[in-house]
Amino acid sequence: MKTKIFILSTLFFFLTIVFGFAQAEETLPYEVKLMLRKGLVKEVEKEAEKMAAAGKDYMANLTFGELALLKGDVRVAAIHFRKVMDLNPAGIEGKIGMAKVYAAEGDIKKAMLLLEEAKKVSPYKVRLYYEMGRLYEVYKEEKKAAWAYEQALERFFRGR
Repeated sequence: MKTKIFILSTLFFFLTIVFGFAQAEETLPYEVKLMLRKGLVKEVEKEAEKMAAAGKDYMANLTFGELALLKGDVRVAAIHFRKVMDLNPAGIEGKIGMAKVYAAEGDIKKAMLLLEEAKKVSPYKVRLYYEMGRLYEVYKEEKKAAWAYEQALERFFRGR
């Protein structure tokens, strides 16, 4: 099962690098995601500040939230992700961010409840299932992790 999860998550990661997520307005720009993955704190801070200066509050808060998580500051991350949820209550990005906050605090149940709530709002989002897979994997729920990664890949290939 661990091999299957590794293959699914690696395949998904590879495909998103090659083809990218379907870029929706509500998600971070690809360049910012890449900087976050590389841990380029100063560069991400500059991008977030540019977004804030341009009046892009949603994107700025989303970026500052991800940056705070990268730094390990879950309190600050929660503030930003709550703002994202206030700015776009129907969106899933704020909910995904808050789920990461809850997971970082060790509250996997609360994290999964929030992702399930996001799934009701937007059941076809690729990233939602990918994040579910990551959480399940971290908490050693291998069958659920494999299922979530399979769902993400299926939606990815359908273009959702």
